[in-house]
Amino acid sequence: MTPSHFVGAVQHLAVAALGPVNTLGARGLAGNTAPPSPVGSTHGVGGNHSTNSTLQTALQTLRKDVQTIELASGTTVGQLTAIKVAFRTLATDGLTPSSRSALSSFENGLVTAYVSGTTLAGDATLLSQFEAIYTSSPTTQQTTDLTTAYNALAAAVTSSNITSTDITTLNTDWAAVLAASNSTSTATFPYFTLVTGQGISACNGPMAF
Repeated sequence: MTPSHFVGAVQHLAVAALGPVNTLGARGLAGNTAPPSPVGSTHGVGGNHSTNSTLQTALQTLRKDVQTIELASGTTVGQLTAIKVAFRTLATDGLTPSSRSALSSFENGLVTAYVSGTTLAGDATLLSQFEAIYTSSPTTQQTTDLTTAYNALAAAVTSSNITSTDITTLNTDWAAVLAASNSTSTATFPYFTLVTGQGISACNGPMAF
């Protein structure tokens, strides 16, 4: 199965197993990239009914665990709005990330740093890494706005109440999805989507892969 066929397969089965989902992904929330594309094609789903059933079961388990994690979240609408506003301000400043993947990787890294015990608020190293995604020589105003955006991300992640056990569970679920798809992908679950409440819909667009 080719990577493109795998994406189409997971998209198709995710929608079939999970029902309607919100297609506004984390990047759409932040305002720096377009939302995930519509559901992919239905070709390349798998070799037989047994394979499809295994993948559906794996996706259903993933959905259940994602919902459990998100139900325990304390992240508020206000915190998510603060992220959206902060990223719009960065765009007004003329700042854009060096790449979508770099920003996504940083956001996912914030989650793993948090569950490992790092206090995100005021972490100079993480703030520096975030700034570097946008510019190597920010103006005074850009520095202020980048700090505001970082703090908004840090606050939302900290309020999410995600634990290391949650991450371990998701990694197991995700590995089962990849195995059921006969995929050789090394992509990890996009942890930051748990913060924005878009966990399972990550399977509905190419950004998750």
